[in-house]
Amino acid sequence: MLQHLVRFRWEDFGPLEHRNFANATFELMSEIADNCEEWALKSQTAALVAEIFRREFLNLWQELLPSLVSLSSKGPVQAELVSMMLRWLPEDITVHNEDLEGL
Repeated sequence: MLQHLVRFRWEDFGPLEHRNFANATFELMSEIADNCEEWALKSQTAALVAEIFRREFLNLWQELLPSLVSLSSKGPVQAELVSMMLRWLPEDITVHNEDLEGL
């Protein structure tokens, strides 16, 4: 549901709401990493954070990159979660490019 909100309703919100939502989502990702939740939940949370990064790339990247580095250095579970999020970033780009090849 949250991914749907980010994908299809993101423009309905203002910059402050974007920042607050991004910060809350990043905190959720940190909590999930600390609690060693199931892989599916970690994957979906990483995908959500990646979707927000795609929407607000320049605005958030400089602010949250140090937090991502810090989170990934806490341990292997946290590093895995950050890696999953980074993997999601280019995936949509490559999938969409493959879709355009037939046009």
